[in-house]
Amino acid sequence: MRSLGDAIGRFFADWPPTGPDGFAIWYRPGAATTVRGRVPASKVGGIRSFFDHDLAAEGPITVRGTLGRGRTVRLTIDGDLSPAQRQRVRNFLAAHLD
Repeated sequence: MRSLGDAIGRFFADWPPTGPDGFAIWYRPGAATTVRGRVPASKVGGIRSFFDHDLAAEGPITVRGTLGRGRTVRLTIDGDLSPAQRQRVRNFLAAHLD
């Protein structure tokens, strides 16, 4: 029988839930950017590099998204970003995941 701690750990390892066509990106200053979900492995390095080096965000960011028909990207961005930074994230992911 598995412990409650194991169950809680598995639950939070995939939080927030991304759904079958979704993905999530977690950026924390000073920590590695985490990418989970339906993102091709060949794209993960570029995403990490963008968040770690190009975006210049000062606080934590969580991006949740889905890839729809025609490779359209739908995003929810949480974190303290300016409108220009949010648009940079949208533009980058739309181009990078195409």
